[in-house]
Amino acid sequence: KTWLNQPARKERRRVARKAHAQAIFPRPTGGLLRPAVHGMTQKYNMKVRAGRGFSLEELAAAGINQRAALSMGVAVDYRRRNRTQETFETNVARLNEYKTKLVVLPKGPVAQAGEVMPVVNVLPTFEMGAITEEQKSVEAFYTLRQLRAEARLEGKMVIIREKMAAEKAAKAKKASKKGKK
Repeated sequence: KTWLNQPARKERRRVARKAHAQAIFPRPTGGLLRPAVHGMTQKYNMKVRAGRGFSLEELAAAGINQRAALSMGVAVDYRRRNRTQETFETNVARLNEYKTKLVVLPKGPVAQAGEVMPVVNVLPTFEMGAITEEQKSVEAFYTLRQLRAEARLEGKMVIIREKMAAEKAAKAKKASKKGKK
């Protein structure tokens, strides 16, 4: 199948984008404000990208009503959870910055081109230092493995500790009875 109308379609789409931007001016053409989120999996988690929407906790911290958020041009994702305090604070700061730049205009055919506050990937900077003897003596793999095991067996360990405490109390009681005789 031939695709000889490609250049004409390209031009038609460009003209349509321009007409749409003029029709909704001064509202942004880039869509809703999106949160900065980290990519999934170890391969991509250092990259920051635009997410689906802000979590309800982020909106509450920024003082934005969940229902009013969409009318303000802020995307909401009620399923999203905040797993790190750092990302939570970044997104709350993003919302607060957006609120300071927000200009409420009366309805009518009155758009800024481009994405609304694009997400910028800022990589953390690290200072290299000499490794001390104390750092060398820490067994990181063993410690992490122990912490994972404790987290996995948390409920079982509580029951085991309670049984051990009950047995210890019973032995102490028995010993105190023998001492009295």
